[in-house]
Amino acid sequence: MSAPIDDLHASNLLTYAGLGAALAAIAMAVDGGNFAAAGALLALSALADTFDGRFRGASPEPTGSARSVLNSTVWSMRSFSEWLRSSS
Repeated sequence: MSAPIDDLHASNLLTYAGLGAALAAIAMAVDGGNFAAAGALLALSALADTFDGRFRGASPEPTGSARSVLNSTVWSMRSFSEWLRSSS
C-alpha cells in the first residue's frame, strides 16, 4: 500500500494552485465579502488552468488513493454549490 503523498506529482502543481486559488476565492467572497480579492484569485485560477494542460502529459492518470481523493473533492464541490444555492 502506498502513501497518498506518492500520488502527488510536480507536473500537477498548476492544477493544485488553480484549485487552491478557486477555493480561496470562494472563501473570500462568501465569508469575507472581499470581492476584489476574490476576482483576483479567480483570475489566477483561470491562468493556472490555462497552462496546466501543457504539463499534464508528464504525469500518469490518477489511480488508487489519488482517484478517491479526486472523487471526494468533486463530491465536496457539488455539495458546497448546492449549499450555496439553498442558502440564497
